[in-house]
Amino acid sequence: MIKRVLVFFTIIILFAMPFTARADVVMGNEFLRKHEKETEIIDRQRFYANGPNGIISLKEAPGSKKEITTYPNGTELLIARIYNHNGQYWGITPVGHGYWNTGWIPMDQLLVLYTREDFEAEHMNEFYTYTGSYNASLTAEKLVVWEWPGSDRAKCIIDYDSFISGCLMATLIGRQNAILISW
Repeated sequence: MIKRVLVFFTIIILFAMPFTARADVVMGNEFLRKHEKETEIIDRQRFYANGPNGIISLKEAPGSKKEITTYPNGTELLIARIYNHNGQYWGITPVGHGYWNTGWIPMDQLLVLYTREDFEAEHMNEFYTYTGSYNASLTAEKLVVWEWPGSDRAKCIIDYDSFISGCLMATLIGRQNAILISW
């Protein structure tokens, strides 16, 4: 009986091996398989859709007319690699990460997602240790933590319950010992 179970699992493992892939490969795109050496992996991977008519269209290949799917402007997309097609850069969306379609998008129809990490890198020399009073914030019903100073979107809103439950963390940043609130 044990031999049968071992043989069964060995067969399953052997059949599953051809379906594995390296983590840096975008699965499911024939154009990428043929032109992978001509593409570049990009450092910044998060973008917002910003098409001219309120949508962007994923294409089968750069310059292709064949549409795979569309996304409305404002949709957050990941781009794994870029390819220069006749002077225009195209990015490919990877399978997974919430997107089950992989396809090519002109990079000029995407906006870079500005993150907290971008702000920190840009303003690292401006951080300093706060030595003032926290009295006003201790009596407030809620505190709003913004993505960055002047941001138009709140990262989180802290009330008494969330503070007590331990969701609030202070992060030590750089040599200046500046503290950023993380959620």
